[in-house]
Amino acid sequence: MNYRVTGEFDPPFRFFTYIEEPSNYKLEVTLRIKATIPKEYSGNNVVVKFAVPKQISNVHTELPKGAVNQTAEFETGTNMVKWTIKKFNGTLEHSLKAKISLQTNVNTMNARKEIGPIV
Repeated sequence: MNYRVTGEFDPPFRFFTYIEEPSNYKLEVTLRIKATIPKEYSGNNVVVKFAVPKQISNVHTELPKGAVNQTAEFETGTNMVKWTIKKFNGTLEHSLKAKISLQTNVNTMNARKEIGPIV
């Protein structure tokens, strides 16, 4: 979505990102999205993408149990995680977890800086 506004604006979605380091060479990115639109409206075919560090060995995506009409995958060509939600009803919240395994010579603090932006 692209917006151009000149005054106050409430975006239709709010993003919350959490990054954890379960070990020296692993990062877990949890992305939560909350729809701020009224519950009688919905967003169709919502696509969310975010970049991951360049020096990775593996990326595994997890959707919560019961996630319907959602897919998440790692695109190696663009080095991005792509999350597609077929129908995103207003006032609901969805989440995704991406488990990133880094190459052994990578500093996790530098790798954290390479995550994002969310588009």
